[in-house]
Amino acid sequence: MKISDRTPVVWFLAALAVAGGPRAAPAATPPAPTTAPAAPAVTPKLAANVKPAAGYEAPTERLVTAVSTPIFADLNPLGQTTGQLDRVGAPVTVLAKVRGYDWVLVGKDGVGIGYVPRSLLKPAAG
Repeated sequence: MKISDRTPVVWFLAALAVAGGPRAAPAATPPAPTTAPAAPAVTPKLAANVKPAAGYEAPTERLVTAVSTPIFADLNPLGQTTGQLDRVGAPVTVLAKVRGYDWVLVGKDGVGIGYVPRSLLKPAAG
């Protein structure tokens, strides 16, 4: 290798020294979390014939009935029923979402009267 072959390297190193040396990349900002924070836990009152679930979260949306559906005493769609939601499109009083399941606890006068699968309800308009 001749000295003239090193000229571009020498000029590069000289320019780097004049510029203050290599610079560190700016610190990366941590990415924003992609999952929504968990809804706060709630402890609803239950009617005597309603079995408690392992945990509840505060409801996050207003719902109406999508189809006529039974209200269940526990999270078993083949189990005992405690009532019926008959009017399609009628507002549903959701006291809580069942933690870890796609079910909601519905209530009357602030007391849980049973569970309904979320798939049988739909968001309220507006």
